[in-house]
Amino acid sequence: MRILQITPYLDPKIGGQEKHVLALSEALSRLGHNVTILTCGSYPSSIVKSFDVFKISSLKLLGLRIMSVKELTRFLKEYRFEVCHLHHQTIFGETVLLVTKIHKLPTVTTLHSLMLRKIPAKFLYDRISLRFVSALSSKVICLSPGIMQSLVRRGLKRSKCVVIPNAINVRSLKDQFRKKGKELHEPKFDLLFVGRLERRKGVRLLLKSLALLHRKGKKYTLRIVGHGPLTHELRKLISANNLSQYVKLLGYVPQQELLKCYLLTKVVVIPSLYEGVPTVALEAMAAGKPLIVSNIPGLNELVINGGNGLLVNPTDTQKLAFAIDTLLTSPNYLNSINNVNEKVLARFDWHVVANDVAKIYREVLSGDCV
Repeated sequence: MRILQITPYLDPKIGGQEKHVLALSEALSRLGHNVTILTCGSYPSSIVKSFDVFKISSLKLLGLRIMSVKELTRFLKEYRFEVCHLHHQTIFGETVLLVTKIHKLPTVTTLHSLMLRKIPAKFLYDRISLRFVSALSSKVICLSPGIMQSLVRRGLKRSKCVVIPNAINVRSLKDQFRKKGKELHEPKFDLLFVGRLERRKGVRLLLKSLALLHRKGKKYTLRIVGHGPLTHELRKLISANNLSQYVKLLGYVPQQELLKCYLLTKVVVIPSLYEGVPTVALEAMAAGKPLIVSNIPGLNELVINGGNGLLVNPTDTQKLAFAIDTLLTSPNYLNSINNVNEKVLARFDWHVVANDVAKIYREVLSGDCV
């Protein structure tokens, strides 16, 4: 198949959605498909492997990108594709769907998270955007059953939905962890956060919970990997709570360095306010690490409370602090980390997931969808 992937951003330094698009494109290419990625954000030339990448211009509205309709139209006329796969972002996605509909290009849309927003933006997203996506997409991929159910309640058309999760290359990643583990000689640290430094990722809540523990004399250490709009605010929060000696902002780190961080930490924390199925959780599980995550759709389908990690209510800093203290003071508290991780990861391998995505493309092309 000649497949077009469209995403606002492609640089893997930005976040998990970008990594997802790259990994999916690589996996589809290995299956023999002809894959092209179209984006309007800058990206490192090193990412281009077995697929083509094109960039066209965009405008910005309220911090959101709008892909140039004129350039997208010209691109679709010049390069003929059988199916388009849109990785949605508000306004950006609606614009793309209008253009692909006009060009009669079947389009599968992935909604990578719940996209919770404050009123009135949430009202507009629920009442307009989700219905727009339902009407113009051939199929809509949600990353977990919980995310799908929530979005359907908010306005997404159930008959258009299919659940296909995020994924990792499980066997390859485990091999890398084994090799990297033999080389490590650095001291371990207590907690690891990996993600874009923005409000929805809950990193401020994590720092507040850590500050609560420090005031009780529990001097746990934390490494924060990633960058984003909250970087400056987090530095001030770390300084104001006298955490500078214990918390390190590492910024973006290369993949091999990130693998080392997973191996050196005792616990991985994902305190997001809303999420999809984050690659960070899957990578941590492949490393055999316990997780503390928010009890929200997506994450609570990966973590069995008391099995391979602990679930906490988002925004509850007291409960998050208690969960951190529980796992760090009682390392044997969880009773089945490896067994649970193995069962979960079996469903989240790119070999399985890419075949499922390709099956949806074929259904769309054959007209075997609503």
